[in-house]
Amino acid sequence: MKTSFNTRLYFLAVLWIAVWIPVMAVPANADSLGDAARAYQSGNYKKAFELLKPLAEQGNAAAQYNLAFMYERGKWVSQDYTTAATWYRKAAQQGHAKAQFFLGTMYQDGIGISQNHSTAATWFLRPQSRG
Repeated sequence: MKTSFNTRLYFLAVLWIAVWIPVMAVPANADSLGDAARAYQSGNYKKAFELLKPLAEQGNAAAQYNLAFMYERGKWVSQDYTTAATWYRKAAQQGHAKAQFFLGTMYQDGIGISQNHSTAATWFLRPQSRG
């Protein structure tokens, strides 16, 4: 009976760790994204960039999309279409629909990357293929 109790206790401990560690990490990310959005909306592009860049480098698709948008528009950073395309691609590859659209537009118009209508169509159709 004691082995069974220890096994259940171990299982519950592992389950608790598996569930709560990721949940506890989410608010910091969410808060940083929210803070970045508020900074951007208030015109504090420097702060928005400083909050977004580490998240984007960690693979956060929303941060990658927003960073790409800043590079494309030249908000606080020098306008750089090639860098914008790079960040849009990273977010698009993770399924970020807006990034897929903007990357498709860049391929369609040949902005920051070589013009390629076939690749543009592929990116335009990806969000639709998911339903």
